[in-house]
Amino acid sequence: MSFMMCRSITSSGVLGAPSTFSANTSLLDGSTQDYVTSIDITDIQTDFSYFVWVKNTLSSKGRVGRTDFDNDDGNLLVQIDADGEFTVVIGHSSGGGQTVVNSSGVQLNDGNWHLIGCVVNTTTITMYVDGLVEGSENTLYDAKVGGVFTIGSNYSSGNYYNGSLAFATLGTGMTGAQVTEMYGDGTPTCFDSMSTGLKDTMEHFWDLSNDGITLGGEITDRIGSADLIPNNSPTYTDQGLTVDCTP
Repeated sequence: MSFMMCRSITSSGVLGAPSTFSANTSLLDGSTQDYVTSIDITDIQTDFSYFVWVKNTLSSKGRVGRTDFDNDDGNLLVQIDADGEFTVVIGHSSGGGQTVVNSSGVQLNDGNWHLIGCVVNTTTITMYVDGLVEGSENTLYDAKVGGVFTIGSNYSSGNYYNGSLAFATLGTGMTGAQVTEMYGDGTPTCFDSMSTGLKDTMEHFWDLSNDGITLGGEITDRIGSADLIPNNSPTYTDQGLTVDCTP
C-alpha cells in the first residue's frame, strides 16, 4: 500500500530560507487495530523521557506509548483516557503495583495538536502537556525502557489508539527548559532545526510525518536503529499540522 505526501511550503521571503510546511501525519484507526512498533529500543535505565505530538477528538483514546522490558516492573505506559485526559503509568507489567500520574482534568480531545510526555528519574515522574508541568508523583520502581516499544496499542494487544500522531522521541531525561524548547509556540520543530542540546537527550526520534512513510514502509529512526514498523493499515493524511523548519 502506498501513501502520497503533500507539503505546502511557506517562506520567510529570504531566498533559500524556507520556514514552515504543512505535513501529512499518521492517523491510527483503533477499530482496525492500527499501531506501530519496534523491537530494537536502546536500554535506558533510571532516567528517561518520552514525548509525542497527538491530535485527539471526543472518540480518541488508547495507548500512545508502551515499553516491554523483559516484563519487569519499571516499564512505561502512556495513554489517552476515554475522558480525554492523559495518564502515565510506571511499573505496569508484573501487576505487582504501579505509579500513576494523571493530567488532572486537562482535556486533550479538543481536535487540536498537543505535545504530551513525561520525564522520569529515580524518584519522580513528571508529566508535561504543551510544555507545562501538569502532574508529578514519586515512583514506586526504578524506571527503565528497552526491548519492544509500541505506539498505538498495548504491546500489539488491545487499547488501540484512535487519533493522529506526529513526532515522537524517547531518550534520557530532559530539563524543563528543553521541554519548553521542544514545544516552542505550539508548532513542532523539524529534527534538523532542533538545537544540539535537545538532540543530545534523544536516543530515538521518529518523524511520523516523514517522507519515508509515504511508501507504507518503516518509519525511520533519525538517531538510533529502532525503525517503527506499521501494523495493519495506518493512513497518512493532512491533519492540520504546521511544522517549523527554520534553519
